[in-house]
Amino acid sequence: MYIKYKDFKGMLQEDEMLLMSHDEFINGGKDITGVPVAITPDGDEPKEVLEMEIKEVENDKTRIKD
Repeated sequence: MYIKYKDFKGMLQEDEMLLMSHDEFINGGKDITGVPVAITPDGDEPKEVLEMEIKEVENDKTRIKD
């Protein structure tokens, strides 16, 4: 589930991801650490997620835990 940057209160649930536009990222969002972030050109939810991209993210999470 995506939480828009403007609605972010500093904490996310385990199944949430912070969603921001490119401009929001450049103007302060890049300083947020410790939460998963999705950046899209306009700040809207991504239109399509490829299965291959999901597997790459899952693999990255596994590497971080090791």
